[in-house]
Amino acid sequence: MTTQALPVQETTNAAAKTCSCANPKCKNEAADRPIRKILAAVEHPQHPALKMALKLASALHAQVAVVLVYEPLSVISTESAMLYSEEMENQRQFVKETLSAIEKEIPQQARAFACMREGTASTEIVAAAQEWDADLIVMGTHRRGALARALLGSTSQNVVRSGKVPVMLVGDVETTTKATQEAKVAEG
Repeated sequence: MTTQALPVQETTNAAAKTCSCANPKCKNEAADRPIRKILAAVEHPQHPALKMALKLASALHAQVAVVLVYEPLSVISTESAMLYSEEMENQRQFVKETLSAIEKEIPQQARAFACMREGTASTEIVAAAQEWDADLIVMGTHRRGALARALLGSTSQNVVRSGKVPVMLVGDVETTTKATQEAKVAEG
């Protein structure tokens, strides 16, 4: 299974894509055009980013593309190569089941669809947003320490840095609970 293509719709007003930043020489795509297409990058059906994207889409009468990205397994040695194809098929089946569960979470009246992509999460999210001409990316964030971010990187950080589209980060329940607890401890 490879990347699924997102439906592409032609943009009729090129002037609406000028940048809203303070630099008059900037030629980046705009953040101030109306939000009509929201790309929600999620990992599971109950993801807060999915709920937020659907809520925003309802209020803005926007479309939602729900994208689930999975990274294929790496072959570490020739011994593990024998198990690779079986594990890869198990991974694909799990992703298909997750995608099906996500589709069930989308209300029938919503103008939304779901697809899966294979590759590095941040790269695929940015590529999907560009291909579909998304106006906003909604995705989750995990609260990690500075060392983990420095060593592993962060999908949300990479999307924010490399995307030309505004990104809304939504914390999950665990992230929100930790942040609340840390704020209470800091208050004393």
